[in-house]
Amino acid sequence: MIPVKKYYPILSLIFLSIFAGVMWRLEIEYHGWAGLTWIKYPHYSIPLGVIFFLTWVNFQVKPINTYKRIRINLIALIFVYLVFTLIKISLFYNNVGGSSALGFMMLPNWLIIFILFSYLLLLPLLSVGTYSILRIFSIQIRTRYLLYSIVCIYSSIPVSLFITRYIFPYERNLIHAIKTGVIIPFITFSVGILFLGEFGFRKPLKANDTIDELSEN
Repeated sequence: MIPVKKYYPILSLIFLSIFAGVMWRLEIEYHGWAGLTWIKYPHYSIPLGVIFFLTWVNFQVKPINTYKRIRINLIALIFVYLVFTLIKISLFYNNVGGSSALGFMMLPNWLIIFILFSYLLLLPLLSVGTYSILRIFSIQIRTRYLLYSIVCIYSSIPVSLFITRYIFPYERNLIHAIKTGVIIPFITFSVGILFLGEFGFRKPLKANDTIDELSEN
């Protein structure tokens, strides 16, 4: 019999990751996703998904005083929305046309290249930023879990592209992997790896504890 309680953190993270992808896709379907329409409106599924993710994290990281917990959650919410906004800008200019493209091409070459490929730096920033926020508030996570998270994020790109091309034969690039919502569960799970340790905590994570120390108990 599978010890559900022992694996609850990873099982609940998988469910949460899929749920985040479903929320994203439903919002896209509601507004329409022809061309670049999906980039032109605010995505409420992002802050909502982050709130659900932070709720999951709050059940894993304790005890922390209420004021400190509120600050961590607010900073994380703002941080993720800013990163996602920058990713949307990068993807927009990867697919822009018309007068907007003409103005964009007048920028210096180095800036054009940086904007076009900045999403490759912004995606792992989700893990690096989360890790940094935790460290600022004295919640210690060993560096190797950050590396696992970053590797998983970069791995999610080819995996999500493969799945996207299999399910949607005419959708062939990263912008479609994001627009269809295929990559969202992978990104969510990748960031969650920071909190999993060895398949979940043996006991609640406390400030100034490390996942490695806890997993040895």
